[in-house]
Amino acid sequence: MRRNNHQSPSWKHSDRVWVIIVARISTEKQDERSLDDQIAYCRKRLEELTDRPVKIHVIKSQDSGEYLDRVELRQLEDLIESGDWDFVITEDLGRICRRSHALTICEMCEDAETRLIAINDHIDMAEEGWRLCSYFAAFRHEQYNRDTALRIQRSQKNRFLNGGALPRPFWGYLGWDKAKTDSELRKDPEAEELIRETFRRLDDGASFAEIADWFNDLGIPTGPSCRRKKWTTMSIQRLVRNPILKGIRIRNRLVSKRINKTGRRRAELAPQDEWLVREVPHLAYFESAYYDHVIHVVSERNKNIGRPANRDRLSRLGVPRKRTTWPLQHARCGICGHTIWKAGTHGERLACCSGALQYRCWNGMMIQVDNTQKWILGAVLDRIRQCTDFAKVVRERIEQARKENDLSEQRRLYERQITRHQNEVTNLTDAIVVGGDIPELVRQLQKARSALNEATYQLDRIKSQEREAPRALPDAECLYQLVEETMRLVVNEDDQASRLLCRILPRMTLYPVILCDGRAVEVQAEVEFDLSAAASALVGMSVDMPSEVVTVDLFDRPPYVEHAERLGTVEQRGETVVATAKALGMSLTMAAWARRLYRRMQELGIQEPYMRVDMPPARGWRCRRHKHPRYHFEPQKNDVPPEAA
Repeated sequence: MRRNNHQSPSWKHSDRVWVIIVARISTEKQDERSLDDQIAYCRKRLEELTDRPVKIHVIKSQDSGEYLDRVELRQLEDLIESGDWDFVITEDLGRICRRSHALTICEMCEDAETRLIAINDHIDMAEEGWRLCSYFAAFRHEQYNRDTALRIQRSQKNRFLNGGALPRPFWGYLGWDKAKTDSELRKDPEAEELIRETFRRLDDGASFAEIADWFNDLGIPTGPSCRRKKWTTMSIQRLVRNPILKGIRIRNRLVSKRINKTGRRRAELAPQDEWLVREVPHLAYFESAYYDHVIHVVSERNKNIGRPANRDRLSRLGVPRKRTTWPLQHARCGICGHTIWKAGTHGERLACCSGALQYRCWNGMMIQVDNTQKWILGAVLDRIRQCTDFAKVVRERIEQARKENDLSEQRRLYERQITRHQNEVTNLTDAIVVGGDIPELVRQLQKARSALNEATYQLDRIKSQEREAPRALPDAECLYQLVEETMRLVVNEDDQASRLLCRILPRMTLYPVILCDGRAVEVQAEVEFDLSAAASALVGMSVDMPSEVVTVDLFDRPPYVEHAERLGTVEQRGETVVATAKALGMSLTMAAWARRLYRRMQELGIQEPYMRVDMPPARGWRCRRHKHPRYHFEPQKNDVPPEAA
């Protein structure tokens, strides 16, 4: 790359000069023809630089120059780092990006020996003073943005104080189509009675969901600026909490704060002394005192709902939704098939069917997350202990898998794949040199390289397996210790342990069950225990073993249920009820319950006292979501629990 205008350039390719032209506009309001104008301007400058044949790759985008996570910017950086390009030409440095990252782009071009030219900023990397010019250009573009923002804020502030800067049209007011100031707006006579009734119901204890259902039943339109055609709790909240209902307009309630890592902005609540307030008494539906009273009542009623106001108390802040405590979002409801979600408040950790939380399932029973983990994992441990021939079966299956698992065929397969992917990489590289659809060729090249790296890794892994000595075969105690350690890690919310349990217990379905005498309703879990996943986790290789289904009580059985069979058969054993009850530490009343329960089991011909229910029971059922007006039973489509990830 030449360093001044008097030196002859040394081109990277003998046949053509490779050039990248960057064009950008900021918003949809700008004319897209400006992109073509920028490209033509750069082509004209290119004609003055060289008369050799050129290969031009154009990168044009429509987004803010402050955004550093744009796809076009990443594409430009990848092309520069490839070191194949002679020029990067743009109208000015701000067309590539703004802020200090523009200097980073210049230095990337310097490292790749690519000559960057920003025409209007007088930046040419063939000149000695290009670095100083780039500093001043980046500073100037940043300052221009700041000055423009201040001018816009000044204009909007003055217009707001004079009645302008109207918000988007919303339901409850008329005259939006021709109004230039708020003095031209007027209240909607048809909406006045509905708004007053809304506040009266809220004051009496109604929820936003009830108001939304009421509006939808009446067929009230959602407003000219609302995309949804149905009222929701959020749209009702926006309507109710709008201070224009008491004759006040507020502006500057939120301010945008730039996230320097990406350049994007986040809205935050501004200090109250920076708010702009304008009184519009002709638009008020209520007196200020009554409006503030209703808002205070609603806020107090809902203050413990949702996330706490103190961000330091947010236990899930910054945590993805899928990284949740096991078995949440893994277990499913046996009634509707929806997943189980966390449903507790800031205290006890509870879980419930997500369908019930959305009024689409009647099974609204809550389960304790901590106890559920203890009961299910304890049942798995007991099942392993009861399987006396488990170690023998595992050993036989592992020996059989080792004999069938011939790695030579897999090694030859990956060797053929590596050869094919190497040829693809070579062909694509030659195609990029010749020219064509560069973005598509680069995408295919990256895909081919990724496949080549994966095949190389798999081949190295197979070779290392061939060199390794066979692992020691596990016994039942090893598996018991593994699950016990996994239990401890799950309680501590370890992500890896949770993923392992999702493989060992791929299916988990929760059902409401009721005692056959109709006394109590509880929750049982039907868990599929995959022995092959457990054995594979031990030995590090695929082992085919059958899976089992285990039924787990997610509750502690009362003593009279636990000993119903023993107390019901005391006569056959020649014992007395009093002596047996005393030996079991039970009262005579509980003994009578146990004997009555056993007789009921004999009448029904069942061995298990708890039976599943497929509709809300008449007795012992505390959940009332199926009584709510919003309830509509809607099972999960394709109600099949997901396979373990």
